[in-house]
Amino acid sequence: MGSNKPIHKLKEQGVSAAIWANKTKQGDTRHCVTFSRVYYTADQPRDSTSFGRSDLVSLVKLAQDAHAYLIRTEEQRAE
Repeated sequence: MGSNKPIHKLKEQGVSAAIWANKTKQGDTRHCVTFSRVYYTADQPRDSTSFGRSDLVSLVKLAQDAHAYLIRTEEQRAE
């Protein structure tokens, strides 16, 4: 991604979203969202971008929350 750290993180029942800000060549900022979930193997936490049926409700909620965050951010910049 364009920066080393996400500008915002969200979590919902083991699923997380990271919102990234990336500068274009024209100087605009574009945002993208990545989703992941945590699982454990041999007591070690791991990240995955695959989601099971039980993760989907959380994934949808995070997508909606990320969208709302980006809308609020854009509105605040416009003021």
